[in-house]
Parts: sequence; C-alpha cells; structure tokens
Amino acid sequence: MTAKSPPPSPAKQNASTRRRSRESSVVGGSDALTMIVSTMSPSLADQAYIQLREALMAGRYEPGEAIVVQALADEFGTSVMPVREAVGRLGTERALEMVSGRSARVPDLLQGERFIELCEVRMLLEGEAAALAAKRATEEDLREIERCHLKMQAAVRKHDTDEALRCNREFHFAIYRSAHQELLSQTIETLWLQCGPYFRAVFTAITKPEGQRRKSTLHHHDALTALRARKARQAAAAIVADIEESTSWYRQAHRDDARSATSNATSRKRQRSKTPTVPPRTG
Repeated sequence: MTAKSPPPSPAKQNASTRRRSRESSVVGGSDALTMIVSTMSPSLADQAYIQLREALMAGRYEPGEAIVVQALADEFGTSVMPVREAVGRLGTERALEMVSGRSARVPDLLQGERFIELCEVRMLLEGEAAALAAKRATEEDLREIERCHLKMQAAVRKHDTDEALRCNREFHFAIYRSAHQELLSQTIETLWLQCGPYFRAVFTAITKPEGQRRKSTLHHHDALTALRARKARQAAAAIVADIEESTSWYRQAHRDDARSATSNATSRKRQRSKTPTVPPRTG
C-alpha cells in the first residue's frame, strides 16, 4: 500500500483557487476586455478636444481670435467643464494661449520668431516625410494622394475655401501617412495644429477668382509626379516649395495689412488736425 498524501492546507487551497481564477480571467477575459473596449466612447472632454482641434487645424479661427468657453459649450451642446478641459489641453500643446478660466486666444503667429521657426521645422519634417513616401508608398497610397489632389483642384475652381482647406490637408497627410512613419506623421500634425489659423487667409486668397490658382496646385502636381517616379529629392523639394510659397504670401499680406492700417491711421490723424475747432462761446 502506498501512503496517502496529506490533504493540502487551507492556505494552499485558497492560493490554488485564486490562481485558477486568474488563469480563467486571462483565457476568457480577452473577449470580455475586447467587448469593454469596443463599447467605450470618448469622454465629453475628449469629444470637445477633438472638435476644437479639428476646427483649429482647418483654419476656422483667425490669428488673435478669442475663444470663449461658454460659447463653445453652447455650440457643442455640453457643459462648460469638458470644454474648459479641452481648451486647457490645447493650451499645453501651444495651439491656444490661455487668457483666463473662461477664455483663450488663438496665437498670432507673426508676433516674434515663432512663426518663422514653425515654418522652418515644417519644411524639414514634411520634406523628409515626402522623401520617405517616395520610397515607401504603395500603389494604393499613390491613388489616394492623386484623389486628394484632384478634389483640391475642383475646390479651387469652384472658389470653395472650406473645401480647398480640407482637401489640402487631406493631400498633405495622405503623403505623410505614405511614409509609414507614425511618429513623424504625428509630429507634423502637431505643427499643423499651431499653423492652422493662417491657412484660411492663404486659401481665401487662392480661391478668389483672381487668386493664384495655378500656383496653388502646381507644387502638389510636382509632388505627385515625383512620388510616382520614386524620386525622393524632387518630392521633398515640391513640398518644401509649397510651404515656402504659402508662408511668403502670408507674411507679405500681413505686412501690407499693417502698412494699410498705419496709413489709414495717419490719414485720420491728419484729417482731424485740419478740422477747424469752434472757439467756445463767451458772454
């Protein structure tokens, strides 16, 4: 006869039960976890952040424009707290400048050197992304880039600023995604978030009947041609030229506006000085 082994102690039984429970939760829990994740939806703050972020990147707001938390909450159909949190997040990303707990302001990028620095970094990173895309883009990627290019051409012909803005962004990021370098694409998106307000001014001019329509899509055509030919250097050069041209145009337009405002102010001052003053009545 063989001796019977002693029964496990209560402590060992409890440990074994806990281990089996963990194992069953791991084996069968993956489906449960998938179910939980699939049913999760963004919080109200996340939704407000996404909506406001998209609006900034689309150029909906002008440089220096005030962003009032209560007005955004009314527009988004939510309370103030989620919007305030979203505005705070965008403040940390330097897409907004915080004024108070109730409002923020879209940065005026032409103040100081920040605008120049942003554009220089954009040219470096976006040019590199285009060069990588020339090497890595699939045929499906290239078809998507061409589709975005044709859509933007149509929007410019129709003088549709909003559509042209959207198609321009789609075209550029179709290229950057084709580089298949996620970190690079995300970094570029952060730069666009800060530059978004000046895009509207550029595309408002481009989509006017007398605007520089041919130039606005010429660089895009050159980029697409270089990508299809797998010429990395030419693809990068086309994207850099596109950024340089829009940047130069915006800076020139801003200088013209500033000179015009100064001239108008001087004219008004001269006019006031020429206006005869009526002496006070006496007696």
